[in-house]
Amino acid sequence: MNPFPQVQRVKYKHNPIHRLTCEYRFPTILKINEKEIADFQETIRTQYPVYKQSIGHQNQLKMIVSESQEDELVSPIFSRYKTINHMFFSEDNNYGVNLNSTSLSVSTQKYQNWEDFSPRINTTLETFKKFYKPAFYERIGLKYVDIIHKSKLNIDKNTEWKELIQPQVLGFLNNPELTQYIKSYTTNTEIKIGNGAMAQIQAYLATATETKENKPASEPEIVFIIVSDLFALRTEITEASNCVDYLHSTAYDLFRFLITEKLHNAMVPN
Repeated sequence: MNPFPQVQRVKYKHNPIHRLTCEYRFPTILKINEKEIADFQETIRTQYPVYKQSIGHQNQLKMIVSESQEDELVSPIFSRYKTINHMFFSEDNNYGVNLNSTSLSVSTQKYQNWEDFSPRINTTLETFKKFYKPAFYERIGLKYVDIIHKSKLNIDKNTEWKELIQPQVLGFLNNPELTQYIKSYTTNTEIKIGNGAMAQIQAYLATATETKENKPASEPEIVFIIVSDLFALRTEITEASNCVDYLHSTAYDLFRFLITEKLHNAMVPN
């Protein structure tokens, strides 16, 4: 089960979530590439009136068995095929849907609360299932990008990260004697989170390009970024909703496990 201590869920006045994406991957459905998706667009166009398209390529592995009667030789052959990303955006550009032949994702860069975002996921997914009828989901994931800006939280810029982030995340940054010598820092961890799901956690330092007023910074601000990708593999269609709910509930416990009480309070929980 969930390895992190369960905590009471709150809503932060200063929400650290920069971007949240819910993604469903499924066995290749070629008609998403090869046919018009006008019906899909028309169903979601009220919420996502802006359409864009990009062309990409994906690698595909095929195993070719030799016809030799003496030996059954298996040879791997890699091929590339074109994939079309159909991108739909809300009028304010805060919400987006991306659909291609192997995945569907719903994302937001203005996350308020789960009760607002979850219906957008469900509505888009039901539309997708109606038109494309996937057999099952190869991967379901929730990916959070949290950015800790000291300036946006009214935290003194000289406050050490060990006062805000738990030591298991900080590594060398937890040593004040080494901090001044560290030019860059990145850590990657993968943890089992129960119910057959996993969490990939990446944490690193970066330079912010704006202040809390969204204006160019007079001097660079170092921010701490936590990317939490929680996912489950091979999921039946009927279990998809329960899977996402579990990933969401675990994600909050995980985030609280990674931060200190001081940072929790600075974000003003309600």
